[in-house]
Amino acid sequence: LNFDGEKIISPLDADGKVINNIKISGLTRTHESVIYQELLIRKDKIFKSGDYLESVIRIKNLTLFYRVETKIYLVEDNRVTVHFHLLDRWTLVPIFDVRTGGGSKYISFGLTERNILGRYQQGSFSWTQLDGVNSYSLQWTEPRLLKRRIMLNISASSSTRNYSLYDDKVEIIGGFTIKSNSYLVYLQKEFLWWLFWGVGLELNDTSFSEKHLTKKQKLANEKRSDLSFKPANVTTPFLKLTLGRLNYDQFFISGYQSQVQLRKAIGDDPFLDLIFSNKFFWLLPFSSNVGLQVKVGYTSADLIQYQFYLGGLSHVRGYLNNQFMSHKFLQANFENRLALINTTWITLQHVVFSDNLFLSEKKSVSSLGTGIRIRSRRITNFGLRFDYAVPLEDKMKASLSFRVKQFF
Repeated sequence: LNFDGEKIISPLDADGKVINNIKISGLTRTHESVIYQELLIRKDKIFKSGDYLESVIRIKNLTLFYRVETKIYLVEDNRVTVHFHLLDRWTLVPIFDVRTGGGSKYISFGLTERNILGRYQQGSFSWTQLDGVNSYSLQWTEPRLLKRRIMLNISASSSTRNYSLYDDKVEIIGGFTIKSNSYLVYLQKEFLWWLFWGVGLELNDTSFSEKHLTKKQKLANEKRSDLSFKPANVTTPFLKLTLGRLNYDQFFISGYQSQVQLRKAIGDDPFLDLIFSNKFFWLLPFSSNVGLQVKVGYTSADLIQYQFYLGGLSHVRGYLNNQFMSHKFLQANFENRLALINTTWITLQHVVFSDNLFLSEKKSVSSLGTGIRIRSRRITNFGLRFDYAVPLEDKMKASLSFRVKQFF
């Protein structure tokens, strides 16, 4: 019983009864309208346990609350009250993303807000430096456009990146610098809880040069004939289909999500690329969370600059950043995350992982490793990651990597 003498009942026991009232308590920043637009249940309508459970999942997947508690009270023989007690996370967070690994140093500073004015709108600004070269980005997202399950994302960025070209002995055989001003608009609609369809348009004003290269890279380029340094203006419409859903309960993830993205670059150097990505997560006993990520990529690009560059920073830990170039790739990452400490303020996870990369040139590389994660339920997107990776190749040495987010 609650303090009013009302009996607490299960969702199955509430099936078929009339919803007398929906109460929301505990909110300090988030507007109640954000919660109501996630609910499939309504006042004075028939209670359905399936709709109720889906509503709870939707609220948790907002990732705005460090505590989500729900109760159903029997107020009359045929009427129930549904109570949601929600405690807000801190969502205005400075961006401080530092990554080391693969011979590269990545630093990012900025500010991100996942709940602007308590309306669940999202925005961010960041400055990034990768190997001494600066980039900037600005983005805004409306996840519930017109109060429907439609997401609108608008972003603009100015980025400069250096790429080294390596041979099989990991010797530098060239390099290039890409400077790109990009503008992107993306619209995605949720048709069913497991089906999302999106369409986007990206405009790129790109230039290629040797501006930030080392002397060794420039000398190596003199022996190459396959590098073009002419500017390019590229318009890239793209489609994205998402099947499945990942469900979040604090730092524990469950479910499956598959995504196909098709991009067609139109302009000075047209090409087509396709990326098929899959994520699987399982909850196991003893606060263990197992994750598997599988990605497949293909591009028809002839220019070296537009091909896939894969390496230790984001693909296969223990190798150099962008060490591998390919038209096609298959990437598989496995992690087992075991929560050693799990409190309101601090969660400490021990991780064992395996990274694998298969390239179109009949080459494959792998690494094994272990690490720790330090997270906080109270602060959105806060986390520290330390990984120690051992490449399964004699010519590569074990290395330590660090980041302020999960690997995947």
